[in-house]
Amino acid sequence: MFKNLHSAKFYYLHSYFFQCSNNNHILAKTKYGLDFTSAFHKGNLYGVQFHPEKSHGYGSLLLENIIEDMYQLKMISMKLNTQEDNYIAQKLYENKGFSLSTRDLSIMST
Repeated sequence: MFKNLHSAKFYYLHSYFFQCSNNNHILAKTKYGLDFTSAFHKGNLYGVQFHPEKSHGYGSLLLENIIEDMYQLKMISMKLNTQEDNYIAQKLYENKGFSLSTRDLSIMST
């Protein structure tokens, strides 16, 4: 997931955070006043706390890495959720080959 992103900086817009109760699921932590989970993985679910679409080219590379990981795991579909009015994220996801599903406002790829 973080291949070639060792010194990457990601954009955070909010003051809330996800508190992961199982350290085995934590992929990355961020220190901003306190340490908090910024990326996790459990089963077939990945989550990030930051905004890939606003993280310069780092967010795009992160998405490419996740897609590559999914292909290696032979997964046939991937679902990305974003807000209905987050057109920047939708454009990033569509540029990576995903299509917009208006039914649940998710970005899908198969």
